[in-house]
Amino acid sequence: MSFQNLTGIRFVTLTNSDTDNFEERPHGIHCNVGGDAVLVNEDETTEPLTFISGNVYPYAPIRINATGSAATFTGVILNTRVPFRDTKEI
Repeated sequence: MSFQNLTGIRFVTLTNSDTDNFEERPHGIHCNVGGDAVLVNEDETTEPLTFISGNVYPYAPIRINATGSAATFTGVILNTRVPFRDTKEI
């Protein structure tokens, strides 16, 4: 199967939670409302950071804890590779 590179971007709502991981892990996060947030890594370690609203950050957390987090985010999902079907085969 061949693949086609696309530059499409999707945005998903990220809800801060102390227990529920994101259904789809973002490739980056856009800060809607600035403030402190506690990002959770794949190995369950945490990173407390301060964010500025309007910026996109290159973090890919599995979760953003609700406790200790005032900032809100939108997830950035990059659609970089999708299966490509040659129209000649149809």
